[in-house]
Amino acid sequence: MLVFVIGILVVLGALVVAFVALRRRGEAQVDKQVSIKEAAPSSTLLYPVPPGQDPAILVSTLEGRGYPSVAEIDTAGQTLHISCPDGSDADREQVRELIGGVDTTAIDAGRPMQDHRVRFRDEL
Repeated sequence: MLVFVIGILVVLGALVVAFVALRRRGEAQVDKQVSIKEAAPSSTLLYPVPPGQDPAILVSTLEGRGYPSVAEIDTAGQTLHISCPDGSDADREQVRELIGGVDTTAIDAGRPMQDHRVRFRDEL
């Protein structure tokens, strides 16, 4: 009986630890999103995501190269807020090249992205 009670306490303890870790992770993600969206315009690029493109693949590509980003749905559709460590002017062409190199929609792995010119919101 004592082993059973100890087992239940261990499982409950593990659940509490897991819950706290997930909550902290969620809070960190929210903090990241807020900091990117509230960053100075000179350090952020806004990219209107074309219809049919899954922004998750773009976020993954950009973050893998040191450009934290977050997708937001607004009145114009989906927009990526891309944080540029060296400033939007200095990082603009590198970010454009990374986005342009994404060749799949990620919605359907067999459907390639249509050729499109990567243009940021301030270039429209």
